[in-house]
Amino acid sequence: MVAVQAADILSTHVAFQSLPGIQELNPLAQSLISHVGFSGLGIIKMGVAATGISLLELVRRKQTRGEVTPTTNLALRISNSIYGIVLINNASNLLLK
Repeated sequence: MVAVQAADILSTHVAFQSLPGIQELNPLAQSLISHVGFSGLGIIKMGVAATGISLLELVRRKQTRGEVTPTTNLALRISNSIYGIVLINNASNLLLK
């Protein structure tokens, strides 16, 4: 998860450096980039990764106690899918432009 967030930051940074006129679509991320730079984006992304890791740990603990529900698994899969989709979108934008 941390690797996916780091790849997202890297691909966003590369896109900003190599594609003129590109904009961040996430309003919170755009505000951070405008006011603080990519270090602010890195901080928020690591916070997102920490949240995801906490969710993974919660699922792991519930799993060891036999308490995992289909909803818990679905939330985890949706979260990971969203991260993956964002990364694939960034990479495809870089490769196709």
